[in-house]
Amino acid sequence: MEGALALRLLALGLAVRLALAAWLPLGIDEAYAIAVARQFSWSFFDHPPIGFWLPVAAAWLTGIEAAFIYRLPFVLLGTLTAWAIWQIGTLWSPRAGLWALILFHLAPHMMFGSALLVVPDAPLNAGGAVAILLALRALRGGHGALWLGAGLAMALALSSKYQAALLGLGLLGYLLTTRAGRAELRKPWVWLGAAVALSGLLPVLIWAVETDWVSFRFQGARTGGAFNLENLLAMSAGQAAYLLPPVLALALVGLVRVQGGALLRWAALPVILAFSAVYAFGTDTLPHWTMPGWLFALPLAGVVMAGAGRVWRGALWSFALPVWALIAALALHLPTGLLARGAPQWDRQLEMVSLRGLDRALTDGGWLDGIVAIAVPDWRAGGQVGTALGGAFPVAVLGPDARHFAFHSLPEGPRLLVRLRHAASPPASPPAQPFGRSGQVTLMRGSEPHLTLDLFVLD
Repeated sequence: MEGALALRLLALGLAVRLALAAWLPLGIDEAYAIAVARQFSWSFFDHPPIGFWLPVAAAWLTGIEAAFIYRLPFVLLGTLTAWAIWQIGTLWSPRAGLWALILFHLAPHMMFGSALLVVPDAPLNAGGAVAILLALRALRGGHGALWLGAGLAMALALSSKYQAALLGLGLLGYLLTTRAGRAELRKPWVWLGAAVALSGLLPVLIWAVETDWVSFRFQGARTGGAFNLENLLAMSAGQAAYLLPPVLALALVGLVRVQGGALLRWAALPVILAFSAVYAFGTDTLPHWTMPGWLFALPLAGVVMAGAGRVWRGALWSFALPVWALIAALALHLPTGLLARGAPQWDRQLEMVSLRGLDRALTDGGWLDGIVAIAVPDWRAGGQVGTALGGAFPVAVLGPDARHFAFHSLPEGPRLLVRLRHAASPPASPPAQPFGRSGQVTLMRGSEPHLTLDLFVLD
């Protein structure tokens, strides 16, 4: 019974994410990943390469430039992650596996950041979850070749996001500190799997050597400093929001109380504790950095829920239902402006906006005639405009924070400078460098003007 329900939930979750993939406009991070990957690179300034390669590869294979196509690999990887978390939970009981799957789908970050959006968390979590599932099966008497599969999955994780290194260290810690783990270390399969896993770092290392380790220096600069209680509390609140407070509480209980969960603790705690320390001594931090750790606490939370009473279930649904009602309202609002209709100044966000129609407007206005590149003030605008134009033009970032755009090769010749602002915001000041033609293009959201793009043709 639980297995049939789990399969239906997997199918429902997949269907919902496919619909959202087609409906929601691309976010800034999504558009940036797509835009910078138009020029091949072994790795990228922000992250390892897989999360950047996938959307561009999907567009190239299908010949379609659309948010749905960019997101499709991430939706499918998210379903693989959900399946693996369900399977891990069933190692305790079918009911525990079903609850682990339910919790995955109720946690907003797991449904979006891990299973929908063009961000590296989807391949990271898919690779990590499959690796741990196969390791658990190998440790429970499965064939040693399962370690090769685990190594391949870890290679995917390591070539997706740097947090995967902590997962690998956690798995090594388990193998070194348990009798069952040390027994596996005396066999060749674990070492063969480790060699396969480390192959996932090759693209990262090639690019790091070529660029003087700039990506590692960038990420390292975001840590360190004096103790920052305010930031730690803010990041703790953010984690609760990303997971839902009852899910976070269940995960904590599961990490402490569930028997037989040593490997999952070793998978979860290095990420959670390491980035909690970063939160405590940092300022430029984000709450989703610990999510790959909390992912492995979900099967343990499922074990807790399998034996829980009405109080836990009531707390879970009392949070989940209003939160998901709000998420549904925001999902309806983002492409249409429905909640701001008649009062467009209420919503001036530029984080997740549609630039649909920009290509047509620029072409019809003759703005692209003779242009060899698009110029923008920062990496955010570079991602949005570059992706909206389907990668037809290379992007030059004029400001100091270019991120991976700084490594793009650019042709010499006229460039179209594009500055984005909310339609109700004042016009941008003219650029300091010489320019010729100037003007504006306004894009609608629903029935209201939402975006204005100030345009300058740079000589």
